[in-house]
Amino acid sequence: MSGTTALLGKGLRASTERLDAAVLRFATRKHRLIGTALLRVVIGFATILYCLSDYSKRRFLWGPDSYNSISTAKSALPRWGFSLFLWGHSTVWFEIVFHAVIVVSAAFMIFGGRLLTLAQAVMMWSLHNRNQDVLEGGDNLAQILILFMVFTVTNAYFAPGAKDRRDRMRELERPTTATVLHNLAAFLIVFQTAVLYFAAATGRSPARCGRTAWRCTTSAASRAFRCRRRTRI
Repeated sequence: MSGTTALLGKGLRASTERLDAAVLRFATRKHRLIGTALLRVVIGFATILYCLSDYSKRRFLWGPDSYNSISTAKSALPRWGFSLFLWGHSTVWFEIVFHAVIVVSAAFMIFGGRLLTLAQAVMMWSLHNRNQDVLEGGDNLAQILILFMVFTVTNAYFAPGAKDRRDRMRELERPTTATVLHNLAAFLIVFQTAVLYFAAATGRSPARCGRTAWRCTTSAASRAFRCRRRTRI
């Protein structure tokens, strides 16, 4: 009996030591640095491409005189939703905000950093909430991931000064709140993406599919009708 108890105690101590070591690694060293850097580049580039692909139609899609009026866009905002585009009715304000989205996205893609990540989140959410008719579904994932990225180090790779930044992080490896937040946010990014694509692979409920299809169909028909009417005018 005593031998069994000693064996169980030894196993418990070994498990506790491994758990302590894992927690220490989680708190002292930032992980998934390459992944968060790649995600930074992808989101920044995708936002720029999103703006430039319809650049000639920007006023029609997102401007103050858009077919989707400012009052309509405000009524469609989700709870706690916002958009800088809805703060003014002038074309000058629209042009400033729209081109600020492109500039901030380019800076975020190249340099990264928490301040630019926060700025990118504000600009991207503003653009998406200005006209939800032209969104394609991937915006929901991007809006969630960019919030997690605010707590991560996004410029340890593929950014100016990345190597020096990694060297400083290695020298300062000790338990910190920033390290825990980075690793937790990186884990949530992976978890959120995995859950999304698992749900997509296994299929969604018929009701949800029907609502999505109906929304896409009615939005496309509405845009086509307005485009034809605008062309005639």
